[in-house]
Formats: sequence, structure tokens, C-alpha cells
Amino acid sequence: MYNQAPKDGTVIATVGNSVALHQLLSGKGVRYDARQLNWLGSTGISNLVTIAWRGSGVATIQDVTQRELITGATGAGSGTYLYPVVMNLLLGTKFKLVLGYKSTPEIDIAMERGEVQARSGASLAGLLLEHPTWFADNKVIVLTQVGARREASLPDVPLMSELGRTDEERILLGLVSSPVAIGRPFLAPPGVRADRVTRLRRAFDAAMSDPAFIEEADKAKIDINPVGGEELSQIVDSSLAVPSHLVDKVRAALSP
Repeated sequence: MYNQAPKDGTVIATVGNSVALHQLLSGKGVRYDARQLNWLGSTGISNLVTIAWRGSGVATIQDVTQRELITGATGAGSGTYLYPVVMNLLLGTKFKLVLGYKSTPEIDIAMERGEVQARSGASLAGLLLEHPTWFADNKVIVLTQVGARREASLPDVPLMSELGRTDEERILLGLVSSPVAIGRPFLAPPGVRADRVTRLRRAFDAAMSDPAFIEEADKAKIDINPVGGEELSQIVDSSLAVPSHLVDKVRAALSP
């Protein structure tokens, strides 16, 4: 898309939501500048949440700064590991990670058995689909969420990026949150005429509000939380504008 696709707006792609973060943190194999891509919009994804089992002794994320919370994790590259580790490093929370679970369903079973008390990186839509009684029967408490904005159903649960106490912490938490905020993005190559990019963005916006599209998504149980092209570009630009000394701290947090 960056180097070979026609630059006339006739080619559109959907890509992984970590392309900007990968460009910033790794650089391996990167032959593009995400800031130059023409971001058209995103269908979004359900926010990822950190949940605690009711009876664990915590009711808010602030409580986890005062007492240890045993948290299941699959591995160092997953959200089950990343978010609690970042919050421990930056916010002083006391998540105690138990690694080695082969899948997130195993962590869910461990929570029900009382082996662990919490898990991170869970899709809210996925939890509602797989464990509806957890919420209907108030078995879990949502401590924080990761995404571009708070879920409408969780207006009082803070975004992880809102928990920073300093500008530096807010920048770092926002950077770690950026792939979820980007969601499922669509883009056109760099060099497409500005007026054509605008028309593509408005067409994308119209598709996201089309009743037939929304009906199909509902039937397929696909969560749609659209983000416009302009906002998407701002998320990418702000991610890649993070100073290098702060990027080094994120790399440290991502290392096992």
C-alpha cells in the first residue's frame, strides 16, 4: 500500500492496528511511515477491560494500589500481561501475575475456581457473549478499560489512559492503548488527492451508519464502534510523536 499501490483512491486496505506502534518500537521490516498513509476510518473494536472477581477485596483500580490482586496471564506478548505490568510500572498498582495459562478461557475458569482473582485484556463484547451471567449476576467488577473512548455501557469506568497522574504517564498509557483505539482500520496509500481522501472518508462514515450494514453486523455478533478518518489520523500522529526517551520506557515495559 505504501510503495506499490496506485495513488488514485481505487485501492483500499485494512491492516493490523499495531502498525504505528510497531514502527515506533521496533522498526524491523518497516518500509512505511504510518503518518503518510491516508487513514479512512475504523470499524473499531470493543474496549478491552481489566476485571476482578467480586469478593477479591477490590472495587476500583485505586484499590489495587493498596492491596495485591492475583491476575492470570497467558504470556508476555498478550494484553493479559501487558496492561497489568504497565499499570504496575506507571501507576503503582499491585497486580501479581501468574503466567502460563494456555488460553484466556483457562484464565476465566481459574477465576471461577478462585485460583486467580482478575484478568486483563478481555474484550467487553466477548465477555458479554461468553459469560453473560458474570455481569447479570454481578460476579465481576470492571476496574479499567482500554480504547479510544469509554464504552457507553461503562461510563463510570476510567480508561487506562486517563489514569496517568502526570503528562508523561498519560502519554505512555495512551501509547500502549493506541492499537485498541485504532481498532480495525481502513486506509488508502499516501499521495492520494486530498479531495478524494475526503470523499472516501465520508463514504466510510456513511457505511458505518447504514442500517443494512448495522443489521448484518448485529446478526454476525460483530461489535461496531466506528472511528472517523480524521480522528484515526490524530491517534496515529500522536503515537508517533512520542519522545524517544519515553518510547524507551514503553520498550522496557513490553520486555518479558
